[in-house]
Amino acid sequence: MIQKTTIFACIFLVLFTGGVFFRALYSPKSINIEETLTEEITLSQEEKKYPTKQVRKGVSKDLWVNDKEGTRLHHHIESPRSILTAISHGSRIELVEQMIGMECYFQEKLEEESFQQIRYLRSEEGTYHYTGHFFDAPSVFLALYRLPGKTLPLSLPSDAAYLEGIAEKVSLSFSGASSSFHADKFKAEVSPQRKVP
Repeated sequence: MIQKTTIFACIFLVLFTGGVFFRALYSPKSINIEETLTEEITLSQEEKKYPTKQVRKGVSKDLWVNDKEGTRLHHHIESPRSILTAISHGSRIELVEQMIGMECYFQEKLEEESFQQIRYLRSEEGTYHYTGHFFDAPSVFLALYRLPGKTLPLSLPSDAAYLEGIAEKVSLSFSGASSSFHADKFKAEVSPQRKVP
């Protein structure tokens, strides 16, 4: 069985190589094999004008950032569907990912007595800009938690938040020494039955 396969592979290789040489030697227009194998693929000016898009499913991003004290914090962003867009700007390419139905879990602080502060965000859509390392989203539900442990949980009890609200717009930046967070027109409610432990 192996001998027959080897014989067929050798015959195929000889025929393929013969075809390449035949085409190179007897082609009506002269073709240089080296030029053919190493030629650059160039896009027309018309193709460069339009961004390239890719639809993705089940997207999640785990980011690890250091706070001002040097503690390593875990941030997790997930989305059931996203659209990744590559936009050409001359010699550089900008990557932007629009996340649909996204949820974000951010460790804000790890405390010495084995507690962690977590910021939870949920929005119908959000945009991550790869070049600038920042994230923004409109109409965001925001909740703050203080929970035991040092590992970021990816499901949070709905009644454990000590602060909940809606922000008109949220932006997060992951560049620089640590992450920064900004919420515009945030309307919050402190849960009277849930006090910070």
